[in-house]
Amino acid sequence: MNWEAVGAVGELLGGVAVLVTLIYLALQVRKSQVALEVNTLEQAQMIQVEMTRLLVENSEIFAKANSGIELNDSEDLTFRHIMYNRNYQAFVSYSRAKKLGSDVNILINNFAFFLHVNPGAKRFWLDLTSSRGIREAAKDWHRQVVARLNELEGGA
Repeated sequence: MNWEAVGAVGELLGGVAVLVTLIYLALQVRKSQVALEVNTLEQAQMIQVEMTRLLVENSEIFAKANSGIELNDSEDLTFRHIMYNRNYQAFVSYSRAKKLGSDVNILINNFAFFLHVNPGAKRFWLDLTSSRGIREAAKDWHRQVVARLNELEGGA
């Protein structure tokens, strides 16, 4: 066997090694992506549990705000805290899902339905988004929630 043949075999083995390495890296990237998606879903579930806990613990205040009864300062602060958290968590879940390329429609539908069945929450959210303006990153989220809310209310 001459040196040229040894070199050719070496190049072939090197090419195979590079190919195996690339396949391995692709599998690892995919595995990491799946783990990130699972983690995102778990976080969304934990957030939902926390929001449910907040609503249950403050159900009287939440019911009062949704019925249109005026809240005292302490109740108003509690209601605002719940709603800021609900809005923020819904938007963060939407942003994460969108980055992962997941279907965001369920998040939009859930939040719009939440606003639809809770008039006090809807008033708060619409006041919040109109008085403070909407950050560029949240404009798409806001537009889609408003469109779905209009559909639920028979406006579209």
